[in-house]
Amino acid sequence: MSNVSKEVKNEEVVAVQNEVVAQDLVTNLSTTMFEDTSAALFSTIQATDRKSKIKLYNAISDSENSLDDHKGEVLEITDMVAHPIELEDEVTKEMVQAMRVVLLTADGTGYHAVSSGVVSSMQRIIGIVGQGPWTDEPLQIVPIEKKTRKGFKTLTLKLQG
Repeated sequence: MSNVSKEVKNEEVVAVQNEVVAQDLVTNLSTTMFEDTSAALFSTIQATDRKSKIKLYNAISDSENSLDDHKGEVLEITDMVAHPIELEDEVTKEMVQAMRVVLLTADGTGYHAVSSGVVSSMQRIIGIVGQGPWTDEPLQIVPIEKKTRKGFKTLTLKLQG
């Protein structure tokens, strides 16, 4: 087989693969995904005006600080956002659902984590301290690593007074 015919066949395969991918995107996407976007997240940010809505959007989209990188530091948290994400399981390589939590300081700095320990910690904090925002009296939170019963490590939150 000549190089020219190999190139043509490869281009045909790529074209077919691109068409299949494009068809998958079209069949999996629907305009209904834009209808009830508020149900896809929990937030203490009172998104009542444009400024607070931008703060909420940036908390989800622009949080560059991993909580894991700030273990042992006291973070003064005024708000939080939690939203589901899909990620690849490192062991099984299957896509799994997880919860991403973003904690925000008064100046809008966001600290994020995908950790069941952080999710559980925030559930307990909200249940005991109350649902934010905590702008008048920021939560003093310290990310810490704990060992689970099965010997794994998980990130949790310690609340200071």
